[in-house]
Amino acid sequence: MEESYYKKYEPIDGKWYIKELLGEGSYGKVFRIEREDISGKKSAALKAITIPQSKTEISTMRASLRDEQSVKEYYKDIAGKLLNEFNLMAKLKGNSNIVSYEDHNIEPHEDGIGYDILIRMELLTPLSEYFENGIDEKDVIRLGIDICKALEICQQYEIVHRDIKPENIFVSQSGSFKLGDFGVAKTMKSIETVMTKAGMYTYMAPELYKGEKSGASVDIYSLGMVMYQLLNYNREPFLPTPPERFTFEQKENALMRRMKGDGLPNPCQASEDLSKVILKACSFNPNERYKSPSEMYDALNRIQDKEKHIIEDTANSYDNYNLIENDEFDKNEETVGLFDYYLNSNTESTSNVQNNVVYDNVPEKSNITNNTNKSCKEIVSEICGTYKMRTFGKDKDELKKIKKVTKNHGENRKYDLNEISQNYRMKSLDDMDKF
Repeated sequence: MEESYYKKYEPIDGKWYIKELLGEGSYGKVFRIEREDISGKKSAALKAITIPQSKTEISTMRASLRDEQSVKEYYKDIAGKLLNEFNLMAKLKGNSNIVSYEDHNIEPHEDGIGYDILIRMELLTPLSEYFENGIDEKDVIRLGIDICKALEICQQYEIVHRDIKPENIFVSQSGSFKLGDFGVAKTMKSIETVMTKAGMYTYMAPELYKGEKSGASVDIYSLGMVMYQLLNYNREPFLPTPPERFTFEQKENALMRRMKGDGLPNPCQASEDLSKVILKACSFNPNERYKSPSEMYDALNRIQDKEKHIIEDTANSYDNYNLIENDEFDKNEETVGLFDYYLNSNTESTSNVQNNVVYDNVPEKSNITNNTNKSCKEIVSEICGTYKMRTFGKDKDELKKIKKVTKNHGENRKYDLNEISQNYRMKSLDDMDKF
């Protein structure tokens, strides 16, 4: 349905007006809505769902149910199930890692067949938009921790979400990750046709795919698969890595390998510790996954604490090094170092800078042989497969002043990327002396 179609319900609840389309998915559209009172303007999100979703669907139901009244009762039953789900969503309101449901309207169609369903929720940032400038492993760990908290609440209410995917994860203004689309997704899935299910298997646990008995561990599997894809160049297991393209046949084969239990490779962009957590969550055998969201939360929390200790130890070493400014870097506002922040490397060029840059987590058997005429961006892409450098310091303003790290080697000391690229991960600044 077009945006104009839903405007006929304005003002929604006597005060809300549709302002813009934010996105759309299998089940409907999401709009930004706005109201104004003496305190000023306020915005919210409105999810609009129409059932049945097409005239073709009505024709199919008429052919199956034979009489018009049976068709009407069929869709009335669906609306009733959705109403029950809304009541459940209202109980979950107030939990910081679950999207806050505010209100709903169920509007019957004039012909008596089907309904328009309007769900008002808090306005959040979609996950895809939040990560459009790049993905940081620390953010993915935070995402895992926050969604585990959401699943702990689900466990208390004996809820299995069954549809955890990036489209159902959102980010608040404070940076918290939130899980949404609870009962709506479950109910709408029950009336999908086979054709509308394309693409939904990416995050699905094998037992769900096969129609076998399943439990709450399917949500742990799906969360693990979301984290896997975020740290695998946004690709599923068994697909070729960028810049190589993949075919429909390769995507189908990758799905079949996963569903028959082939062991998953580590996500390309994840550390060894985080890879172990993700692969355990994505175990083919449900009994080998984390037993509860709390157990997975603890595993992720240990990694987060470990990273914090590394950063603190590095920061304590900060003052022992001579940090010399380099005018070449000032032009590009680049920084060089080892730990703490991931900053986007957007520099266009420079033949004099790249060998001063020390990269972390470099894969084995690097193809870098001559970096003389390559930009920092190209080098990072070839070595790490990402346009990001690891840097260290106390804050970003301070990092911008850091240009070159030297110790007993003089101002023009350079570190050869060919040496560094042999799968060497620097643990401290002292390791630089080895080069």
